[in-house]
Amino acid sequence: MSLFFKRNSEKIDKTASVPSPSDNRRILIVDDDILGCELMQFSLEHDGYKVDVFKSCDEATGHDLSIYCLYIINVASETADGMHLAQYVKQRNATAHIPLVFCSSVDCEESVINGLDFGADDYLLKPFSMRELTARVNALLRRKRMSSPSKPRIISHHGLRLDTESKLASLNGDTIPLDADEYDLLEFLMHNRNNIYDADVIFDNVWPDSDVIDDALIDRLVSSLKNKMGHNSMYLVDRPGFGYGYVE
Repeated sequence: MSLFFKRNSEKIDKTASVPSPSDNRRILIVDDDILGCELMQFSLEHDGYKVDVFKSCDEATGHDLSIYCLYIINVASETADGMHLAQYVKQRNATAHIPLVFCSSVDCEESVINGLDFGADDYLLKPFSMRELTARVNALLRRKRMSSPSKPRIISHHGLRLDTESKLASLNGDTIPLDADEYDLLEFLMHNRNNIYDADVIFDNVWPDSDVIDDALIDRLVSSLKNKMGHNSMYLVDRPGFGYGYVE
């Protein structure tokens, strides 16, 4: 292992607060752009996050990286060495699951591809607005919150049965003809039953690659599903102003 990754207590910022391991709203920023870091820190803290800023990856690795909920790393900085830090955190069990956002002023396809190949979950091209930053951070953390590696093979309730591997739905043993969007929405709501989700959260988790959040699409899908679900349609709810859910 290179000296870059060796812990060096002399490089720890003694003025930095000591984060709690249970704190899931703490974000790490590694960037030597002082003004840019101040803007990002102010914006994210205004949105309710706690933010630690480091000017180099060498400085950041003097801290426990496992306590953060998300990393924002500049991959274009000469001092940041962001690609190596990304590789470092993604190869360790304690940090591999933590979302990683690369930011860069380098506007080229190869740079973006390299960043994603190194494990980045998103890529922000400088200059970007602080509204875009917080929106992307919130979206990544919502998806992480809702994702579940232990999703069961079969999801069922009162005769309604979803096979999450074959993507087939049935009601009392009879197949329900669902298209892909109908199935994906129903699986998400049934897997996370008794919760109400707005359109933003649904699109982040069901159709994360969509560029448009369309409430009308969800309304159409819910209406179509209700027509196909028999007595179980009563559990599929649409609460105006709040969102959608499968509520027992």
